[in-house]
Amino acid sequence: MKTRAKSPPPPDQAFCREILLERYAAPGERSVRAIQTRVARALASVEAADQRALWSARFVAAMRSGFIPGGRIHANAGTGHPATLINCFVQPVAGQWGGRDEHDRPGVREALSEGLRTMSLGGGIGLDLSSLPPTNVQPEGANSPPCDPLSVIARFDRECRILSANGQRRGAQMAVLSVDHPDIEAFIDAKRPSGLSTFNTSVAITDGFMRRVQDDTLTELVHPMPPTGGIALGIASGGQFIHARLPARTLWTQLLDAAWNCGSPGLIFIDQVNRDNNLSWIESLRACNPCGEQYLPDYGACDLGSINLARLVEAPFTPKSRFDFSALRRIVPLAVRALDNVIDLTHWPLPQQAVEARLKRRTGLGFTGLGDALCMMGLPYDSEQARELAASVARSLRDWAYEASSQLARERGAFPLFEAEPFLCPEHAASRLPAHLRESIRLHGLRNSHLLSIAPAGTISIAFGGNVSSGIEPAFSGRFHRRRRVADERLVGEEVEDYAWRLYRLTNPGGPPTPPAWRDTLQISPESHLAMLAAVQPFIDGAISKTVQIGPDYSRTELDELVIAAWRRRVKGLSVYRPTGRADAVLWASRCARADANTGSPAVAPQPAD
Repeated sequence: MKTRAKSPPPPDQAFCREILLERYAAPGERSVRAIQTRVARALASVEAADQRALWSARFVAAMRSGFIPGGRIHANAGTGHPATLINCFVQPVAGQWGGRDEHDRPGVREALSEGLRTMSLGGGIGLDLSSLPPTNVQPEGANSPPCDPLSVIARFDRECRILSANGQRRGAQMAVLSVDHPDIEAFIDAKRPSGLSTFNTSVAITDGFMRRVQDDTLTELVHPMPPTGGIALGIASGGQFIHARLPARTLWTQLLDAAWNCGSPGLIFIDQVNRDNNLSWIESLRACNPCGEQYLPDYGACDLGSINLARLVEAPFTPKSRFDFSALRRIVPLAVRALDNVIDLTHWPLPQQAVEARLKRRTGLGFTGLGDALCMMGLPYDSEQARELAASVARSLRDWAYEASSQLARERGAFPLFEAEPFLCPEHAASRLPAHLRESIRLHGLRNSHLLSIAPAGTISIAFGGNVSSGIEPAFSGRFHRRRRVADERLVGEEVEDYAWRLYRLTNPGGPPTPPAWRDTLQISPESHLAMLAAVQPFIDGAISKTVQIGPDYSRTELDELVIAAWRRRVKGLSVYRPTGRADAVLWASRCARADANTGSPAVAPQPAD
């Protein structure tokens, strides 16, 4: 795979090398190239025997040109360890303690066992808790353990922390609850008193609820089981018992207040998620992985990879800078094939996960380094030109990924549940493909039901991208301190520099202290954060992990308007984060970098996952 010469990257940073060796290197490996060679050979091992050397070389070339497979792939592929190559899964859980329900979802006891099995082999989990009974319902008698959402979250959180204390990889979990669940008010505030150190939380919000917020009417909290020892208010359509009625605006205000104060819960516009789903006729999506870039069915999996856009910028920080679309065009088919191979190569923690993955062959190829790439081309992240370029990159990534998957279907067969007409019908993501691609899919099928998502790509962007800006986000700061968790669970802080900021300073000695187009996270308005998300989302059939940074003085009224705008712009979800200067932050800006950027006081931010 031939590539054009790019500007040499800046020298390695100690922190990046420490993360590389600590998280991704197998015994004896001391470099990025050694890890890439191992991973490429493993990915090629599922190819025909006489083609393995060829595909191994091609996969290595793709990785050295900017393709970064997901963190679990780098950590485990080719090591011989019985660990998964999949970052995250959705773990179903039924509204009962034992047994399985009519949808074959396990009760809490078995779901906990399955979840721990998954996390012990390296995967994070997402949980939809909406089927669980509320606190005032005890469906299995007074002697059964409580199965309400907050009790179950606490149980999963405790067991995950025990797993981590016993030397396993630190677990990550996401809890999702429907906005009409009777326990929603307690759930909204779940992270404020207790922390829930292994959990993110999100609320699944419906279009109906959003309309009730705007109309300032009542909303109903419902569940299939009536309150214990009391009388339900009534029976809603679908046979659900109404547990309470309250003003939708009251619940909405509580949700925004929690997000404003502590960044949780995140918001999922669940009807838009399901409208856009290519397989909506055979599955309903109710939960997502811990960082929100993949909405998945029961036992669904995140098979992730990212393309480092900063590596594809020619002549950075000059008037001749440009994005190399031809290089992206060469990388995408190899990345699609590599992620498809992961499905057949990986060790699956549970047999149900293997069945689900092989029936649909979901993958999640995305990009990282967008903020740095834009800066290197002289495009401020919050400019219309930046959004146009980002949308063009996302559109190209989509079209070339679907083209590659259709070609793979001709070679290997379509995913088993493929049906052309329901797959391509509006409003599915695939219905927006160019006509020639839709016709190719009708003729030859598609290897993968979903192909795209944009993950945070946090630690892989550090280890394999030289601390390039992560995922769709702008750079956090030019120079900042970052804490990492070491073996004894202590957080150790070290100074690190952003890739583009560092490259600019090394190639422009004596020039201005920051690149002309530099924009870090808190220099960008919340509305511009949302505008970038809305520009890219139409081309991503999965989802995008995006945090909208809001300033310390951003009002709740402004936040209200922002989130309603997000719903109207048909994004699938978002989180907000307001800096508080707390002592346990994972990132905080160096004062010298903040002074260079002419910004205010030091900021903090949560750590993105890989």
